[in-house]
Amino acid sequence: MTDRNPSRMGSRQSLSGRETEIIALIAAGHSNGRIAADLFLAEKTVKNHVNNIYAKLGAVSRSDAISRWQGEIVDVTR
Repeated sequence: MTDRNPSRMGSRQSLSGRETEIIALIAAGHSNGRIAADLFLAEKTVKNHVNNIYAKLGAVSRSDAISRWQGEIVDVTR
């Protein structure tokens, strides 16, 4: 897994280890249900992590979160 540079996230909080694991699986195209099964978590727990990821990255969607996590911040208001 690639290390993410928190300084590129500006004032956003850095992701926890579990959140980083989950965003990597999201970026690989996995659904919340698949992530839950793979990590032995409840799907609701995964959804909570996804919501925390969105908040920390300032994302509004899965694709936006992936782009921001990968360092390709895009303006979603265009």
